Amino acid sequence: MSAPSAPAGRRTKLLLAASRHPLAALFAEGLQRCGRVADGRLALLVSGGGDSMAMLVLAAAVRERSDPSLGSLAVLAVDHGLRPEARAECESALALAEELGLARRACRRGLVATDGNLLEQARAARYAAARAFVDEHGCTAAVAAHTADDRAESLLLSLRRGHGLTALARILPSRTYADGSLPTMLRPLLGARRAALRAFLADLGVSWHDDPSNAKHERGELRADPGLARLVNRIAGGSTRLLDEASELLEYRDDELAVHLAPGATCLGRADFDRIPKPLHGAALRSIAIAAGGEIANRSLDRALAALRDGDRAPRQFACANGVELRIDAREVRALRVD
Repeated sequence: MSAPSAPAGRRTKLLLAASRHPLAALFAEGLQRCGRVADGRLALLVSGGGDSMAMLVLAAAVRERSDPSLGSLAVLAVDHGLRPEARAECESALALAEELGLARRACRRGLVATDGNLLEQARAARYAAARAFVDEHGCTAAVAAHTADDRAESLLLSLRRGHGLTALARILPSRTYADGSLPTMLRPLLGARRAALRAFLADLGVSWHDDPSNAKHERGELRADPGLARLVNRIAGGSTRLLDEASELLEYRDDELAVHLAPGATCLGRADFDRIPKPLHGAALRSIAIAAGGEIANRSLDRALAALRDGDRAPRQFACANGVELRIDAREVRALRVD
């Protein structure tokens, strides 16, 4: 449980101790890497867990230097209604925000259907609530407390699923969604370790709640297996440069692809497609399929790329998810619904 509301002296001591901790400098540097959007009002996404509680304290400590009122921060906790304890955990995070002096704070209910992928549905509900909260409070971005450990886990899970280069950059320091359906997301703690954040809270006398349902998901398997946990620990400790450079390469790839393929395009003339540099062909085919409402599996993508390379311009068709088909012939490359 979080500490009860305390006098101003407790708040001052808490923020002073946090501002002097090495993690405060790491958090400030992380915000700088996220770009100028981090200079505006930020919505902190908290849950009561160790990572987000540490982020809450660090953000308040760093922002107080330039904004003593802390009016440039807002705090959102989302209760998905999946566990009876979740509401109290969200309230404990908001109690800490109140203790720190953050006036803008709210707990919202993000209802999740009990069928399908609960983790994905909970994430969608959380980000939808964040979108509304960001708009309501005039925030420039939402801030999540993902760490180096989260990034390493995402890397291993993405490799298991065959995600290719994107596996090296599943969690980016900042991400803006072109369609505006989700808020700009910032992750300034990607250089921090999960254990260090919890040690920081313990030093300050701030408690937290760990969600037991995390153990039921794939990440829980990584954490429960001693061998895999050691592997994640080593990756998290030594992969920062690799993952940062992969993020830069993906940004360059996307910028270069935008020169040849308009956003939302589902069709491109074959001559124009052939002018796209070959290393970008896979990304271009994925983009065209997604724009048509589908998703091309790795096996189908490999076959489509082989068809582009073999010089035979006979019509070819490649099935994608959601009733979408990718068609390649001598005239064009097109994705369309066929169901």
